[in-house]
Amino acid sequence: MSERAIVSVLVPAKDEAENLPEFLRQCAEALPRIGAPAEVVVVDDGSRDATPQVLAQLQAQYSFLRVVTHRRQRGIADALRSAGMRPKATSSSSTRPTCSTSRKTSRSWSPRSWPATPTS
Repeated sequence: MSERAIVSVLVPAKDEAENLPEFLRQCAEALPRIGAPAEVVVVDDGSRDATPQVLAQLQAQYSFLRVVTHRRQRGIADALRSAGMRPKATSSSSTRPTCSTSRKTSRSWSPRSWPATPTS
């Protein structure tokens, strides 16, 4: 990504190889609607399936995708820290994007529901 992202979508992923391609395809459709430079940060939280290989392939395809890898499962709090997110109280001094959300890649949640403009 050439522009600095001001919107980040944090996606914890544990054994999500099957869901990631479709999820990121939907992200590619949804991100332009946001109207601001955006990134999707997928934190592979110790997957034992093909998630790392799938993410490597998808990273070559999508410039908005950033991948963080945990060798073992560490949970959502560590995923936030690993992705470089800061609590809201310190976000003004952070070098990371100011807007973030975290979602699983399950079919119950879709990038199609993302707002058209960034919110904090």
